[in-house]
Amino acid sequence: MMKLAEEAARDLGFLYMYLWTNDAQAFYEKCGFETCSSISLSSPVLDLLAKNSHESGDVYNEDCDGEESGGLAFLSNLETALMNRRKEERKKHANAHDDISDANVSGSSPVQGSEDGDENMNASTIWMRKRLVLELPSVPRSTEETCSAIEKSLLLKTKNQKEITHISYYLRIIPWKQQVGPSCGMTALLGAHEFLLGNEAANKQKKSVNILEEAKKRGISHEGELFNIHGTHVLASEVLGLCANIIHLGSDRLKESNNNAKTMETENLLMPNAVNIAKLIVNDSLIIFPYDPEPGTYEPGCLKGVKAHYCTIIGFAVLMSDNVSSDSVSITRIESSEGAEQTLENSLRALENLPETILLIAQHSLKPTLVIASVKDFLLSNAQLIKAKEGRHNVSRWVTDNMDLQGKCLQVSAPPS
Repeated sequence: MMKLAEEAARDLGFLYMYLWTNDAQAFYEKCGFETCSSISLSSPVLDLLAKNSHESGDVYNEDCDGEESGGLAFLSNLETALMNRRKEERKKHANAHDDISDANVSGSSPVQGSEDGDENMNASTIWMRKRLVLELPSVPRSTEETCSAIEKSLLLKTKNQKEITHISYYLRIIPWKQQVGPSCGMTALLGAHEFLLGNEAANKQKKSVNILEEAKKRGISHEGELFNIHGTHVLASEVLGLCANIIHLGSDRLKESNNNAKTMETENLLMPNAVNIAKLIVNDSLIIFPYDPEPGTYEPGCLKGVKAHYCTIIGFAVLMSDNVSSDSVSITRIESSEGAEQTLENSLRALENLPETILLIAQHSLKPTLVIASVKDFLLSNAQLIKAKEGRHNVSRWVTDNMDLQGKCLQVSAPPS
């Protein structure tokens, strides 16, 4: 019955299955479930969206983490059924527990994944969940549409910089891969693996190895989260067979500096890192980069690891100036062909004193929109990755005390043929 329920959930597009139990924890553990924080399918926002989707006949297929799920109308119906069942449970146990009133089960669920919600739960209730899908298929990108979007973003970013007259950019267009649960690092590795080896070779290798199970077996991860760059390196090199190298950015030194020293240290780090990353990308590498994304835009922010996330740097842009103010900016894509590296060298030599005019182009696993930001912003974001937030994704976080992402990123490339 559980297998049939899981198959039905997968067919509906769900990525996880949640349940609660009072006395069957051992059984569900044998079925592959693990304990987790209490959750609720109901919230004012979900209720409103469910109401609107019902009225309009639409089904909304995205949850708060950007992960695909079933429609909210379905969730609303399921929530009602679950709350009715919980109401009956509470009535049964009313004599054994203190003043469990019907007020606690009317409307939305009291179980919100917080301490206040947990006080309303049966003391013996255990919440559990199971991951139903290891990874989602990659989504190919259109070269024309991707380049058009990049160029519009670059023009928007430079519209107030009148000294910029030309932009050259280099981009490796790789398929977008959406993460399942707290697995942005693994998703970045799997996406790079597919792109660098080709789908056929990558899929053949993945049939013989499960990256999540390997990470658990090696003590690197609990549910897909990767807070230590050395563990990420092990998965890339030993499990996926990629050529991998940890790059030391030096940005971890920024945390010890005062504002003046930090500014000077940042300027000293910009050009070497900008040139190094750009050259690696031109020479068939991808850069797996840990940073803190700003909510909504996913551009580099400084949140002290609260949103610790991985992106894949797949390109760069060089902002050129002819020392003449201009109302128009020309844009050229540096093609991946003979002479591209020389074009990059010429551009970088012209910018030795203007390191902040080099922008990095990255993709991440929460939204398909590419992120464009300066090297400086990426370095400062990486520099303050101190400690991951506890309790994200409703599952106990693992190895957060051993977080080691600060001042480091990972270069990956295809193994020699």
